Amino acid sequence: MVVFGSLNRPEIFNEYSDVDIAAWGLSSKDWLRAIGAVRDLSDDIPINLVDMSIVRPELAIVEGVAL
Repeated sequence: MVVFGSLNRPEIFNEYSDVDIAAWGLSSKDWLRAIGAVRDLSDDIPINLVDMSIVRPELAIVEGVAL
């Protein structure tokens, strides 16, 4: 898993920002459990879990912080 987007750029992260997490290699069952776990993390900040197996290659993440 990798955190990407504005969370990695403190100069632009603000009260309107969300948290983006990319994930690879999860089975369908694990994917559903991961989505549930992510949604339980915060009611204040939107958290997005991105399934990288379905992202077009040209949109794939080029930088981020591994979790």
